[in-house]
Amino acid sequence: RNQDAWDTVRDHSRRSMAMAMRTHLAVAGVHGRSSERSGWGCNRRTGSEPGRMGQSRRSVHRSSRKHLRVPILVAAIFGSLAAATSVEKGSEWYKQNAELFLEIESAEQYQQAIEETEKDTVLVVDFYASWCFACQNFYPHLCEAAKLAKENQRKAVFLKVNVDANRKLAKEQGVLALPLVQIWRAGRGKVTQFNPSPKKKSTFFNNLELIFSNQPSTIFDLKPWGALEVAKDQTQPQPDAGDLQAKKDKKKQEADEMAEKMKALRERLSMVADQGKGASTVPSRPLSAVKQEFLANYPDYGYKGKIDKLYKDEIGSRMGETEHYMDYTGSSLYCNSQLKLAFEDLASHVFGNPHSENPSSSLASERIEEAREMILSFFDASPSDYQVVFTKSATDALKIVGETFPWSADSEFRYLRENHNSVLGIRQYAVKNNATFRSMLEPQVESWLESNVGKEPDVMGPVGPYKLFAFPAEDNFAGVKYPLDWVKKIKSLPTSDGGSTRWYVLLDAAAYAPTQPLSLRKVPADFVSMSFYKMFGFPTGLGALLIRNDAVDILQKVFWGGGSVALATADDDFHVLKCKPTEALEDGTVAFLDIAVLKYGFQMIEKLGGINSIQKHVEALTRYMYTRLHGLHHSNGLPLVVIYGKHHLVNHAEVQGGVFNFNVLRKTGTAVSYLDVQRKSAKQGIHLRTGAECNPGAAYGYLGIDTKEIEDLAGKKEGCHDDIDYLIVQRPLDSNSLTCGAAEDPSFSDEDPALLTSKEVIPAIDKSKLELGHAAEVAMHWVKVPLGSVRVSLGYMSTFEDVDALVTFLEDTYMDT
Repeated sequence: RNQDAWDTVRDHSRRSMAMAMRTHLAVAGVHGRSSERSGWGCNRRTGSEPGRMGQSRRSVHRSSRKHLRVPILVAAIFGSLAAATSVEKGSEWYKQNAELFLEIESAEQYQQAIEETEKDTVLVVDFYASWCFACQNFYPHLCEAAKLAKENQRKAVFLKVNVDANRKLAKEQGVLALPLVQIWRAGRGKVTQFNPSPKKKSTFFNNLELIFSNQPSTIFDLKPWGALEVAKDQTQPQPDAGDLQAKKDKKKQEADEMAEKMKALRERLSMVADQGKGASTVPSRPLSAVKQEFLANYPDYGYKGKIDKLYKDEIGSRMGETEHYMDYTGSSLYCNSQLKLAFEDLASHVFGNPHSENPSSSLASERIEEAREMILSFFDASPSDYQVVFTKSATDALKIVGETFPWSADSEFRYLRENHNSVLGIRQYAVKNNATFRSMLEPQVESWLESNVGKEPDVMGPVGPYKLFAFPAEDNFAGVKYPLDWVKKIKSLPTSDGGSTRWYVLLDAAAYAPTQPLSLRKVPADFVSMSFYKMFGFPTGLGALLIRNDAVDILQKVFWGGGSVALATADDDFHVLKCKPTEALEDGTVAFLDIAVLKYGFQMIEKLGGINSIQKHVEALTRYMYTRLHGLHHSNGLPLVVIYGKHHLVNHAEVQGGVFNFNVLRKTGTAVSYLDVQRKSAKQGIHLRTGAECNPGAAYGYLGIDTKEIEDLAGKKEGCHDDIDYLIVQRPLDSNSLTCGAAEDPSFSDEDPALLTSKEVIPAIDKSKLELGHAAEVAMHWVKVPLGSVRVSLGYMSTFEDVDALVTFLEDTYMDT
């Protein structure tokens, strides 16, 4: 539309290229792919120091070339050849060019700016955080836009909102990812909002120009790739300032309702006067015919008829009559009698810092050693073979392994793809030390081990490089159990150079240990991580790392502090770690009060008959629940849910734990948003988990989402609890697997094509015989793919009523009858 501007820009293009290169490298290229730090959806890719983020020099140059055209677009859009506004990187980058912005300091000031600015003025609101690297990279573009708008006398006001200083406002405005740009027309309402990419400067400027160059009443559509276009339907009602007040009133009402619920909860808890004697507010009810049939078919359920009374006494007094807890993989529930005994113990004894020798300290030390013995006994581990190191959590236990493992350039870190995020994080230590890493599927591990059958390691040969393999005994996503005989097989693998065995095994038992026995005499893993709140709910903030004694010596501890050191000097580089491995690896004072009351959690397990009784109880409920869920169908015969894992196998008890991960399906076969299930189930009092459950390998593997497609969400998606529940991608037109037919988005229908993995996309394009246009344009279209699922997990206090309530909820809410 501005040919003169384009002609002028073409004459200046060579000078612009040099400036663009410098600007891009200063703003984005140094940090590679944008996004650095987590929180509000602004992610930081961990790794080496800034400028060495795992990208090659070539990738930085290629990215730079892509941005050379940006200044040209900027000039054409705003009719000016003004140079990019200078923004120096530093700790207070967000304070630079302050004269271009109105800094919002309160929700009232924000509301006033929206409502009282001259009508039809364009308000550009930037939500940012000082620690957000994506915000920092985007800020020069924002400054340049504000400066050019001012120079060209645009009717615009640019506002900035620091989300840390305005947390309530950010929450009210639905800020889930940073940076977030809102665009308003004063007196008319919000035009749009989007998360701008620092790498897509031209898209941001084009969006602004489109708004400036159209009538104030124009309605726009936001495309999946972040670009605006004029909506074909201009009859949609435009939000006005009154909508803001209505939303504000609604949020206040919701907050008041939540406060009332919390007050009622506190009152209910205060009514529980004597937890140990079994006082309960839950009335008894006669057995239904369905439950009687269940009890007859599943005799291992309920600890020989004790579960109903146990639940009332230990859990029911804290739960509403219609509430059902089904997130045991997230956290187990503590029992009333467990808490009573723990607090009576703390109230009748004095425990001191175990690093001293006085009576209170000695008592604490005795309890700590008593707890170590209980843990070793629970895992059937000999004290001569294993050490128990107390940690802050299972994640902290994994972190210790990553920090202290003797990585080298010849080391290798292999891990099952279905590991928890905390295991995946170990690879950063491997990468930092130039070691290699490899993600493996279960069949790949089996093939790897099969190829080495019959080969014996030379235990007397030279010491080879240290290598580590990590896998979960049971994954936390779908509850699949993996072969524990891998441990011995991997530990006996020969090295490629004929040296002695140097493969060590890390077993993540956090999801497995709460409901199943694990014998470390039979499964001699070198490192085992676990968490106590996942076993019996209390205490939280306490985990353990079990280490084989013969693996202790290879660990290379760097940091030392508190009680881990026997001797140290302040003037010289001298220190001597304590000889006892547990003391050498436990920096500082352990959580001795929490450790002292662990015994009451283990006593609760024994009260139920031990871990084997818990296993039988959970297995009975698991089988019953699978039968119920598998039998749910719509009126047209299509299933109501698609269940992930190995529940369907004949040997399900050996390969599947008490976890159900599934997506709810419509009668068309498309997936219901997992957030919809989360919200509606919560209203019914059902406690469950949704999202990717901190297990990207398993989640995206089951959902068929490619790694690159997930990486493109960096800086937009914060985690399982945000509102981004689907991925908009291109899929072949004739595909018929799973997608998220999004009822909340009128541009997508229930007849959306289904999910294909990215590996199927290119072949689909190649098969296209159409000669008109590009094959991708005619063979593909945009679909919404679910980014997560629903997880229901059973535990030692799960009941028949829990399962029945969940199935009834799914039938009543989603089944087409």
